[in-house]
Amino acid sequence: MSLTLAAWLALLALFTVLSLRRPSWGIGVYMLTFFAFPGFWWWGRPIAHYRWSLIGGWIALVAVLISLASRRQASANGQPRLVGIARWAAVGILLNATFVHLLLADRPDIGSDAYWDLAKFVLLFFLITAACRSRDDLRIVLLSIVLGAGYIGYEATINDRGNIEGGRLEGIGAPGARGANQCASLMVTVLPLTGAFFLAGRRWEKLAMLPVAPFILNVILLCDSRGAFLSCFAMCGVLLFFAPRRVRKQILLLLGLGSIAVYFLLGDPQIVERFMTTFAPVEERDSSAASRLDYWKAGLRMIGDYPLGA
Repeated sequence: MSLTLAAWLALLALFTVLSLRRPSWGIGVYMLTFFAFPGFWWWGRPIAHYRWSLIGGWIALVAVLISLASRRQASANGQPRLVGIARWAAVGILLNATFVHLLLADRPDIGSDAYWDLAKFVLLFFLITAACRSRDDLRIVLLSIVLGAGYIGYEATINDRGNIEGGRLEGIGAPGARGANQCASLMVTVLPLTGAFFLAGRRWEKLAMLPVAPFILNVILLCDSRGAFLSCFAMCGVLLFFAPRRVRKQILLLLGLGSIAVYFLLGDPQIVERFMTTFAPVEERDSSAASRLDYWKAGLRMIGDYPLGA
């Protein structure tokens, strides 16, 4: 057994024990099995045959149920109103998908995998909101996500894990996100959380983000996903638009530091060249960009023809 595997098992055991007192650690267990899924790394081969994501999900579910049953959180403050709105939206999305899948689909078997993935995602969302009853709970969950993504970035940046195929990083990531586009989408989603810890984290959390943020950013660049790059630009706009005035200057500073990091990490000119093809005229678009525009147009036409789904 390698030291890395021993450390992973030790963290799994520690988080599991802690989850009996605070269910947010149960979410940490799940994130550990997701971002550091043993089957994807050399150190995890001895235990790769176990379904670790399922095990992590069960641990998170049991931790939340124990917490609710013991009513330890009865005196906790109510959650924000937006959490309730998001919960009803999640239920609505799942009911709509169930209606379409069971009653409208000509071939339910084609969409069954996507349907069950959605159902599991909604369950995970409810587990996270049920586990986060305080700022400390939210901090535990967010740190488990950010540090998990940072681990993937560390492996890709320092240990050269993954494969460069067609100028893009492939074969690294988490379950369901091993392709370049999927991995980049995952990392773009996590990247803003590093900024949150820079702004409102404790001192050690801010120091931890100094290597984690560049690691995550480097994975996004190596994946060379045009959609992910566009998402990064949109993310910057959203952060500036919705940020309270008291922290807007700090966010501008963070975005400036991020731009400097991108400048130093952009060692491959093909990354810039490929991104610029996003704005190429019709006759100069590559097959990948052209096909996605066709998919989007077909999707919009389908929504118009089948507003309830098909």
